[in-house]
Amino acid sequence: MGEGPEGGYSREGSSHASVYSADDPAAAAERFREGGQGNLRRCLERRNILMIAMSGTVGIGLFLNSSKILALAGSAGALIAYLVVGIIVTCVMFSLAEMVSFLPISGAIYEYPKRFVDPALGFSVGWMYWMVYASGGATLSTGAAMLSRYWEYDFGLGTVIALIIFLLLISNILGVKIYGDLEYGVGIGKILLTTGLIILMLAINRGAGDKSHDPPAKIHGVEYWSKSFRFPRGFEDDKNLQNPLGQFLAIWTSITMASFAYIGIELVIITAGEARFPTRDLPKASRRMYIYALVFYVFGMLFMSLCIPYDHERLLHRGVDVYGKSKDGLRQNVPGFILAIEEAGIRYLPGFINAAFLFCAATAGMTALYASSRTLYAITRDSSFKPLRVFGKTDSRGVPYWAVLASWSIALFGFLQVSGGDHNAKEIAPRILDVFSRVGTTSCLIVWGCQCLSFLRFFYGQKYQTSIVNRRNRKTYAGYRSTPQPLAAYVGLIACFTIVFFNGWEGFYMAHQRNKHGEKSNISKADIVQELISAYLGPFLFVSLYAGYKFIYKTRTVPLNELKYLETRPDWEEPWDDDNRPAWKRFLSWIF
Repeated sequence: MGEGPEGGYSREGSSHASVYSADDPAAAAERFREGGQGNLRRCLERRNILMIAMSGTVGIGLFLNSSKILALAGSAGALIAYLVVGIIVTCVMFSLAEMVSFLPISGAIYEYPKRFVDPALGFSVGWMYWMVYASGGATLSTGAAMLSRYWEYDFGLGTVIALIIFLLLISNILGVKIYGDLEYGVGIGKILLTTGLIILMLAINRGAGDKSHDPPAKIHGVEYWSKSFRFPRGFEDDKNLQNPLGQFLAIWTSITMASFAYIGIELVIITAGEARFPTRDLPKASRRMYIYALVFYVFGMLFMSLCIPYDHERLLHRGVDVYGKSKDGLRQNVPGFILAIEEAGIRYLPGFINAAFLFCAATAGMTALYASSRTLYAITRDSSFKPLRVFGKTDSRGVPYWAVLASWSIALFGFLQVSGGDHNAKEIAPRILDVFSRVGTTSCLIVWGCQCLSFLRFFYGQKYQTSIVNRRNRKTYAGYRSTPQPLAAYVGLIACFTIVFFNGWEGFYMAHQRNKHGEKSNISKADIVQELISAYLGPFLFVSLYAGYKFIYKTRTVPLNELKYLETRPDWEEPWDDDNRPAWKRFLSWIF
């Protein structure tokens, strides 16, 4: 037996190292599950895994961005945006679910590109993914704090942001078992809230509310899905884009915005290093997560658009802060769900729902810190740059405390929203946070696309190692098989990079208008620079990381016949679900 490259042991007579195998398979399995000093702890059950992903996905992307998308693209255009991104995400999750069922390893998000494509790609994907969630802590904390402006009492944005950021840290240093149970409760709450909102929107559409309210509650039916409301007249108020091209660009921009809402759906894979039974639970949790996301986002948008017209003057839209101003004693820039409840004349409920939205956004930030810390732990644990290895250390409970603190420190940028000083500082701070949000979205799309590329290599490399892995043989294949492959991976790969490539069209259009009309265009150079940086800083960093690593370490694309399928694959049998359980237990197990 020889020591493997990652500190494990190799099978006798095999060149493939495994950190899970040893002389005593039972001892290896126990060590794998329990972890220990320097390792993550395998404590998460399927229910914890699913709800961690649910908590990270359901946040301001659904409750705030849906309103902006509706205002931009109209009722049908908004639904198309969520459906298109939902299909893309489904393709990504098909690919990830199949790979993680065969190789449920810690740091899977960066390990798959590293193992199946190129170490340089794994390096760049790992750091991009860390950046997605590290910056998410700042944007989600700020977004949650902005919701506190709903109430007349001034809590102070700085105070609310400080409380939320403190919550992020405390929740992530309690230990993974406590954290998993906390996320389970949060996830159940978000499911109940979203389901309740969908039912409430349907009731309001059918006339529920105060008939004495001004305006009175009424039956809307499909009023806001008539021809004049399905799509916008053009792209916002731009006089040059009040045409079919403007309508298309509105929907295209909405697709990019909807992508932000789906960020977090892949968090199931992040738990691979702490899942108790990863081979059994991760594929099932992955498949259920995209179903949940599709149902909640699509039906949430559909029923909200049946209650509120896209051109409502009080509806939250792009480029403004939620509850940013008042007019004639009424709040402006109101999220669509709350606006529908207010328009129906239902008293007190809007304040309760707003508090729930604040809670959802804050807890999504909590999940973002979990994802960023585990990603930083995985990519630095065996780093060739030794000073970074400090982030790969854990305490006796399996908490990567240095990775948590480093990732948490990025959330402190949220205080830019309340920066004092001169007028320029107050103008620049929101721009920086907007860049954070856009960079996070494009970076996550790049990561999704790279996972699809990794799956294609995983798929086509099998023909060279059929004795080890052969998904075409149902009897011997150990992993989950997603039916529409490799088509799904191709769709996910092409779609993700297409959205990233064209997401900055608005910056080039703004530059063209400024060159054509000069100062009369009311477009400043700062606006153009911000738009282009927001759109393409993520891709620029990705290419820089990839090219830099490849130049320094002279890596190569791994040949298909040299892909490592066996290395670090678990060797023991995991317990599987009992199909003889009562029907109600099987149903609850499927849901949760």
